[in-house]
Amino acid sequence: MKHLFFSLFLLLFCLQAQAQQPDMPEIQPNPMADSLATAALSDEEDDESVFNDPVWDEAIADGGISFKVFGRYARDNEHYRDLAERFERADTTLIWSDFLILYYGYAYRDEYTGGYGGTRSVWNALIKEKRHADAYDAVTSSLKNAPATPYYLADALNLAYQLERPAEEIHNLEWRMYVLLDCIYALGDGTREHPWPIINVSDEYTLMYNYLGVQQVKGQTLINTDDGITCDRMEIEPVDNDYFTGSEVWFDVDFPFPMMVSPQHWANKLTGKENVKRNEEVKKEKKRRGEEN
Repeated sequence: MKHLFFSLFLLLFCLQAQAQQPDMPEIQPNPMADSLATAALSDEEDDESVFNDPVWDEAIADGGISFKVFGRYARDNEHYRDLAERFERADTTLIWSDFLILYYGYAYRDEYTGGYGGTRSVWNALIKEKRHADAYDAVTSSLKNAPATPYYLADALNLAYQLERPAEEIHNLEWRMYVLLDCIYALGDGTREHPWPIINVSDEYTLMYNYLGVQQVKGQTLINTDDGITCDRMEIEPVDNDYFTGSEVWFDVDFPFPMMVSPQHWANKLTGKENVKRNEEVKKEKKRRGEEN
């Protein structure tokens, strides 16, 4: 029964994922990625504060990475808003765990949808109507609600180039996008053994096109690994550069995968609402069986 459910869910997920696949972006892999994305981290390394990151230490205390730690900090609304405001300013005093809270922690917030909300269709429709300024306003408005979303930032950056926005504004968008991609990149190597964890399927394409230098995605397969991880295996035109070498890229899609059928899935897991609901259902079932007997 479990395998049947997975097969049906796999079909639905693949259809949704294909719908999210963007056209080939106009931005090409940016050689400024190292200077832009790692600026915040390298600046911190100079004064060794990158080694003094208690949130990161807490997340890796048991040997792996506990994303729930980032979720717990992200659910502190005041703390998250403060990080988001600093991130929007491209504040280079932000440290490693701040970016992880902004990106992975967001999956544990109530507003997280897994990227299935259809927001992108709003500015895509405006772009088709050649209303690029309105499209730019739409995507930047969405960034207020989901500030650490790489594919939003990639879309905003494309439009900023087309609209010839001020250089400082473009640099801000570049920095924000690449620093997030840098964080995702640092947590894996794109193999089956170490897939890159993402919270939105569209972020896969942003990482591939704008960071890894991928020119074409040939196919996509959703796979449930022996380790219980749900992965996207992306077949690509072979790439060989400083960032990636290979003909397939693996992504861990455990975050967005359940969101189509279980809204607030990760928020509920963190707050215990899911356990409370399950316990109530068990009690009702026990009561029903008792009445039948």
